[in-house]
Order: sequence, then C-alpha cells, then structure tokens
Amino acid sequence: MELIKSLIRFPDLIQDIAENYQVHHLAEYVLAVANDFHRFYESQKIIQDDEELKSARLGLAKATYIIIKNCLDLMGISTPKKM
Repeated sequence: MELIKSLIRFPDLIQDIAENYQVHHLAEYVLAVANDFHRFYESQKIIQDDEELKSARLGLAKATYIIIKNCLDLMGISTPKKM
C-alpha cells in the first residue's frame, strides 16, 4: 500500500533534510502523503463491521494525521482543531 510506504519514509526524510538543508522536500512529501491518503480513503471503507479491520484502518488514518500535522508544524503552518 502506497500510503504505508509514504508514512514509513518520514524519519528518513527528516534526517535527510537535517543533513542536506533541502527543506523543499518536506512540502513535496506532505503533498504526496495527502494524495496517498486521499486515494486510500476513496478506495477503502474505514468504518465497517469487521472490528479488527476497522481498527487497523483507523490507526492508519490517525498515523497519517500525525505525520501531516508534524510536517505542517515544521513548516510553521497551523492546523485546524476541527473540520
């Protein structure tokens, strides 16, 4: 799954940015994560009867939220509390 692969890259990306000062990669990364999540959300039903699958997909959505929020915080962009 592309979303999981994107999320896993976050620590390495931050390390690379810290070493090479190419901060534009953070903006490119967060856009790619948002696009990957959009595709995931369109193709997969998150809330469903299978509790184990629902829990896993909610966990993936929460992990995506955390990564996107961390990226935006690093870029100095505030995030809304509610949508």
